[in-house]
Amino acid sequence: MLAVHSLYGQIEPLVDYKYPQRKWVLNGEYSLEFEIYRSAINDESFDLLEGRSLIECEDDYFRVTQLEAGLEVDTPYKKVTCVNDVIDILSANFVYTELTGSISIVQAMNLITNGTKVTYALDGTFKNKTFEKFGNSYSYDLLKIILEKYKVEYDISKYHMTIKNRIGRDNDIQFRYKNNITGTDQQYDVNTLRTYVKGFGKEREETDISTGVKSTLVVDDFDGKWDNSTSEEIAEWNALNTGVGMGKKTDVLGDSLQFKFTGTGFSIDMICTWLGGKVVFTIDGSNTKTVSLLSADTNRVKTFEIIRGLESKTHTVDVRLESRDGKNTMTKGDVLPVFHQPTGKIITTYRSRVGSEKYYASTEYLSPNSNIPQYGILHAEPIYNDEITNETDLLNFIIGELQDYPLVSTQFDYHTLVNDTGQEIERGDAGWLMHEKLGIDIYTRIVEIVDYPGTKKTPVVTIGNVLLNGTGEILKIRKGK
Repeated sequence: MLAVHSLYGQIEPLVDYKYPQRKWVLNGEYSLEFEIYRSAINDESFDLLEGRSLIECEDDYFRVTQLEAGLEVDTPYKKVTCVNDVIDILSANFVYTELTGSISIVQAMNLITNGTKVTYALDGTFKNKTFEKFGNSYSYDLLKIILEKYKVEYDISKYHMTIKNRIGRDNDIQFRYKNNITGTDQQYDVNTLRTYVKGFGKEREETDISTGVKSTLVVDDFDGKWDNSTSEEIAEWNALNTGVGMGKKTDVLGDSLQFKFTGTGFSIDMICTWLGGKVVFTIDGSNTKTVSLLSADTNRVKTFEIIRGLESKTHTVDVRLESRDGKNTMTKGDVLPVFHQPTGKIITTYRSRVGSEKYYASTEYLSPNSNIPQYGILHAEPIYNDEITNETDLLNFIIGELQDYPLVSTQFDYHTLVNDTGQEIERGDAGWLMHEKLGIDIYTRIVEIVDYPGTKKTPVVTIGNVLLNGTGEILKIRKGK
């Protein structure tokens, strides 16, 4: 039974309507359409039917969005198209604010429903997601983002939405061709079937990586007054077995040495002593890094990361004794800081990251279906997810995204299945679609229901692992566990 709510709140039952059709699509369309002709018993309700009037249909409400009026043999008629009122409300509600950063699904749903009569409940486990910007759009457009970002589904009852990881039940129904279902419209598509995929997680901020190999420092030139370290200093230093040699030394501020390296950056081992001061590394005449060579307790080697992220080429470096270290109580008055030149394999360079090195996590997956002789290894495009930083989560993600089975969709008579299986089916219910002759044995779900309110006409149910959205784009149904 249908009832009309007029633009001003008057409610009247609708009678003498024809061809009612209500259509529900998983995470998509929820609509109602019918025709009505003026008659002696619907004269008042017929006039209440206008654009934006409300149609009550069982537990749900639908907003009239299109109305065609005309005459047929002098009898006025109206062809009415409606959309579920929750969808209509969200489609007309503009969100002017934005959220950024890590956002919970509660924050996201509160943002899109705030100020409306739409309520919601969460049923499941939902991780926070990161957004550069979320908001500044219509609520229904933002809902679509929520569905994709959080990998959730929704159902509607009156003005209440239930948000779940997946609606429906796993009730082990077996949908068998020419057994408990008789398809009226079957689609079987292997054009997008792939059995192998690579996955990449969040991209690293650092564009380069250490080579892990130490190379020998080759000094091109010394500027200033440099002396050889004394034999006593060298002997005392060598006794420490640091693996770093001691070369020349200077205590003249402004003295420097020059060398070159090839790569995107470098780290270097330096000799630090109780007379250490501050030295400045100048790379390519512009990039500078100041470090302290003070080691207050004992002489030792310290490794300093000087620079990285440069263009991959040969660079020039100038290292200059800059000043005393203000924390060094020994280098005061006439006592100047000392810069000892380190020698040997002390430089570790960086190089540009390549391939999977650019990401915190990378992995690959070969589906067992690749063992099917006529499938083999079929490469999918790489999958990227900038929220994943570990291989386990990434592997689970790409397995769920890989289309390694045929896309199948079929319609059938609702009552035939219910009578043959003895099980009522609901929106989103899951089971196994089987067709012995075609070799089909895949996980599938109720993805669309078309029924005819107020009539005895049998509903038509569509099961499948694929949907077509309003633009014809293929939307894959997520796999079951």
